[in-house]
Amino acid sequence: MKNLIIVMMAILFSSSAWAQFESDYNRDGDKVCVKRYDENGTLRQEGCFVNNKADGKWTQYDIQGEVEMVGYYNQDSKEGKWYAFKNDKDTMYEVVYHNNKVTQSNLWKIHERNLTAGNN
Repeated sequence: MKNLIIVMMAILFSSSAWAQFESDYNRDGDKVCVKRYDENGTLRQEGCFVNNKADGKWTQYDIQGEVEMVGYYNQDSKEGKWYAFKNDKDTMYEVVYHNNKVTQSNLWKIHERNLTAGNN
């Protein structure tokens, strides 16, 4: 199950690059923040780079503009908790990273604001 969650998150996070149409960049010193849009002008991904490395919070959105995945980078290395939501909005994947390696994963079922955890 842990491997399935990791594969799902990798597919979700890379899928917005396929539909990328336009990007906006905002520079503040060494920090460059980017917003990537699809061909319809919908925001699909946003995050920042420091010294050309992904750094800080990155968020990916589905075609309706809802959060699809959110996580944090520390100088191109995934760190902390990453969350991905399935299209049904009733399932959430949680993967915990340390030094770009998975240390824990969970599958959450959301039922009327009650969470049911499935530890892996």
